[in-house]
Amino acid sequence: MARSSTPPARIARGAVRAARWPEGRPVSPIVLVIGAPGSGKGTQAALLSARHHFVYIALGEQLRSEIRHHSRLGRQVARYVAAGRLVPNGLVREEVAAALRKERRPIAERGAILDGYPRTLGQAKELLRLLQAARLANPLIVVNLRGADRVFVPRLLGRGRADDTPIVVLRRLRRFRRETGPMLRFLRRQARVIDVPAAPNASAVARAIWTHLRGALRGAQGSVPRHARARAGRVA
Repeated sequence: MARSSTPPARIARGAVRAARWPEGRPVSPIVLVIGAPGSGKGTQAALLSARHHFVYIALGEQLRSEIRHHSRLGRQVARYVAAGRLVPNGLVREEVAAALRKERRPIAERGAILDGYPRTLGQAKELLRLLQAARLANPLIVVNLRGADRVFVPRLLGRGRADDTPIVVLRRLRRFRRETGPMLRFLRRQARVIDVPAAPNASAVARAIWTHLRGALRGAQGSVPRHARARAGRVA
């Protein structure tokens, strides 16, 4: 069974409420946070969820939770992790689908942040099908954290990990851009994409994200998302 990741514990019990437009109307977008290694993607996704009370679904943490709980899915994932291999898309899809089913009502009411999924064009298409299957018609908004390698490389090398050498870091960044380029082109046709510079610091980026997100939500008022209009299985 999927377990949704919990935002920082400073949110008090009973404090959950819907994010608001300036005019006071409740909104409930599904926000995909996309960014290269070193962009601060995870930090921004957690901040956005905690401050504005969206459901927070962090795929990496959910898979680790499945492993810790020795679930059927967790045992399957653990074998790939132990072997240093990528988790197959089928298992990833199963976890995302389970999370959307489990959290369907809160997502419909409050919206959600997806951190760590999708990562490729195929996963983006699959996500639209999963949203259709879960009957979630929330506005879909993509936050794309942009930056040059000269911004991300020092951040990654500053973490002090033994395997984060300049060559390895640059290879990871090139792979990210190669995989996400087609995905972002597809998502720009299916959703509202907000391009936000991933600098100079986390606080400034968070303010910029929320400013742009409010504007995107105004534009989405009264419209039906494309993934909700399309028939299941017909995502091009």
